[in-house]
Amino acid sequence: MAAVHDGHASGGAPDLSRTWYFAEGATYYQDTWLLLANFNAVAARVTFSFMTESGQLSDYALDLPALSRRSFYVNSV
Repeated sequence: MAAVHDGHASGGAPDLSRTWYFAEGATYYQDTWLLLANFNAVAARVTFSFMTESGQLSDYALDLPALSRRSFYVNSV
């Protein structure tokens, strides 16, 4: 069995939305992951907007294939 050092589990969102806002997001002292799911029959373009310490917005985009899910490691941006 693999050692687990930290983690958090929560239920999924009860409704669909085109826009989501997440609190916290600090990556200098913790690992931050987002689980994305695309239940559509076509690929989806996902765009993240991160606010930096200086208040500037930094965008990052990825393509999520149809009928898939992906864990996104926020610290990698």
